Amino acid sequence: MQIMHSESYYKKHRKKYTPHYCRVIFLFESPPASGKYFYDDSGSVKEPLFKRMMQCFIPFNPAKKENGLREFARLGYLLVDSTYKTVDKLSRGKRKDTVLKYFPELVKDLKKVTGEKHTKIIIVGTRLRKIIENKLKENFYVINDGENVPFPLYGRDEDIREKVRFLFSIHNINLEMYC
Repeated sequence: MQIMHSESYYKKHRKKYTPHYCRVIFLFESPPASGKYFYDDSGSVKEPLFKRMMQCFIPFNPAKKENGLREFARLGYLLVDSTYKTVDKLSRGKRKDTVLKYFPELVKDLKKVTGEKHTKIIIVGTRLRKIIENKLKENFYVINDGENVPFPLYGRDEDIREKVRFLFSIHNINLEMYC
């Protein structure tokens, strides 16, 4: 079953957990058709993407989703979607077309949340990276440098952690707790 929400719905939930100083943006393709949105704090800590993000990028095992989202923000992390039109049930071609169609809106969104060009962006997902990495580099500090960061739902947690640690280390991003 596909659940559709408006862009304002997604951004309203994200805004509540947007860090004051954004160190790293994890850029994903779109919110899922399941409706289990990362920033919807009424959801469960067992939601697949939320659970994996907590395990791979913090690591943290919160009792409530709100606690995990606050910790994510405290560390200066933000998850942004390249489009707020759900694309995970579309064909590859239509997904790409949708991402490219909404690329100008993504640029505006990133400029609002980054505030400066020093915010580092990690594109998550091989397909998305191939579509927009070069275009994003024109205006933003994308740290993938051709490196694929796998989508964190396919049981590749250690691969993802290692890839992110590698990107953090070569771009001088401290993995220690951020205050």
